[in-house]
Amino acid sequence: MPELRLDPSLQRMPLLKDLIAQLTLAGHREKEIYRTKDAFGTVVVREYDGLRILSFDSLFEQSAMRVDNPFALVHDYTQVMLLALMFKEPEHVTLLGLGGGSLLRVLHKHCSQCRFQVVELRASVIRIALGHFAVPNDERITMHNRNGIDYIKDVPANSTDILFADMYQAYSMEEFQSTTEFLEQSWQLLTADGWLVINFHQLPEFDQPYMQQMCALFAEVVCCRTSSENYVVMCGKQALAQPLTAYRDSLAQLEQRFDVCLAQSFARMFKLRSAGSNAVRANSNG
Repeated sequence: MPELRLDPSLQRMPLLKDLIAQLTLAGHREKEIYRTKDAFGTVVVREYDGLRILSFDSLFEQSAMRVDNPFALVHDYTQVMLLALMFKEPEHVTLLGLGGGSLLRVLHKHCSQCRFQVVELRASVIRIALGHFAVPNDERITMHNRNGIDYIKDVPANSTDILFADMYQAYSMEEFQSTTEFLEQSWQLLTADGWLVINFHQLPEFDQPYMQQMCALFAEVVCCRTSSENYVVMCGKQALAQPLTAYRDSLAQLEQRFDVCLAQSFARMFKLRSAGSNAVRANSNG
């Protein structure tokens, strides 16, 4: 058998054992700080490069917090959800799904007169959010360890100004969040000029019954694609008095108030409107 001769450039490559050592060292930068299991699966808290991360039975991050700045919104979709505050200054907010409490933490700090109803299916997630993610717990916040599906059936109509819906399992969105029944019950829950804000991993097709019902129920439906390819959909019970472009001053105030850059997200916003039996996309920032 002829002698095996390595190309000189290959001889300079790190040995396999060296690569393994480097990867092992890199892995040590991630530290698991808490793990528990409940009837719904595993919940894990890890820290990595200054981030504290909540995850369930998957590699997907349910929530992330900067340890040195808990009020900085890490995930782009949570930043985009704030855009609803251009259209409505809430006195009462309902959050379906707590996770690590990123949105609650920031809204509680910057909306000092607002009261919050927080609905989370898993008691373990509530404990972890309070114990590991600096989630506030005072008289302005009421925590409900309940299924959001049942909660919105039971609460009084016209009782909340903004409903943030972010109900996710380990691998996918809670199915109820993508039903017309959910839209109808959310509409009932909101005040006369209230807004429903939904986080979607994938935007439903415009010609599907769900989107048709959304446009039939709500006078205003605004969508925004995030940099992570999620979509945030904002549904208002009253039509906006002005085109989206007229809200640039409100955008600037929102950015200053929450110390976050939202201009690129604002530029990606577009309206949906109902035309006959079809939901259609309107011009961007129309």
